Amino acid sequence: MGICFPLPKTDSEKYKGSEEIPTNRVESIQLQSDEFISSLAICNEDKWVLAQENLVSMFSEFQCITKWTVEERIRTICAGENYVILGGKNVEIFTHSGKLQSRLIGHERPVNAMCSQNHLLLTGSGDWTLRLWDMFTQEELDRNLINWNVVTSLAWANENLVVQTSEDLRLRLWDIREKKIMKSAVIHVGDNFATCCDARENLVITGHRGFSGSGCDINLWDLRKKELVKNIKTHSQSVESVKILDEEFFSCSKDGKIAQINRNGEVVQIWTHPEEKPFVSMDLYKIGILAANIEPKVMFFNTNPLKLSIG
Repeated sequence: MGICFPLPKTDSEKYKGSEEIPTNRVESIQLQSDEFISSLAICNEDKWVLAQENLVSMFSEFQCITKWTVEERIRTICAGENYVILGGKNVEIFTHSGKLQSRLIGHERPVNAMCSQNHLLLTGSGDWTLRLWDMFTQEELDRNLINWNVVTSLAWANENLVVQTSEDLRLRLWDIREKKIMKSAVIHVGDNFATCCDARENLVITGHRGFSGSGCDINLWDLRKKELVKNIKTHSQSVESVKILDEEFFSCSKDGKIAQINRNGEVVQIWTHPEEKPFVSMDLYKIGILAANIEPKVMFFNTNPLKLSIG
């Protein structure tokens, strides 16, 4: 009998897609460029945003409604109800229509990861720093520097706690309640660093870098005990994104596969690209997930069961 994870309920749209079924039925999602997809993110129940090199495309359901370009290559995107945050050499905040609102300057190397909540934004970079910003005042509230701490991903576990993964083989928990980056815990993740993470209260899921079936694991962590509770081996190449949706987990990988995992940590279904095209990004959307690969292509999947719906 497997370990059963009781997932707490949350009102956050981050963890539960809208129950609405997409009404704009199309055969495929038409992208605005053939450039490499670096990231995608969900804005609200209807809108999502896609980054391809220096091009930003805003979609409503599966139709592009606006697009704009920026000077720098975009490495990561964070989005909300009224804003889009682009992470490159600097951090830039735009409206959904593409109007630049502010530029947060401070990182000395490109930004790899971001997560926002209300007016607070946390950014992590290859300059070994984690920085906390007030998006309204454009002020850097705090920073933390750890040698060799190249940040790879960030996720809010709750309104006070942020989870960070990095290339130094650590999973770090940061307490942000005083608008300071205060260390809460450090957990060693093993021999292969985590490339991505998602969190909900006391549960964290991480996806790891690897190749040829070695090291490319999915791990489930209990934050109360600060320990690994389940190791899942289902991918043969690096895991690029992991998400928690209701009582299940989803992952996508460079092996061209999307895995659906139940609350016991058991793989219940796998979808494989016919040509094994590597996936690069994924997020929750409505009653399913959006996943992007290197073709470049964005596909929409229903999740019960896992099935390609648009793509």
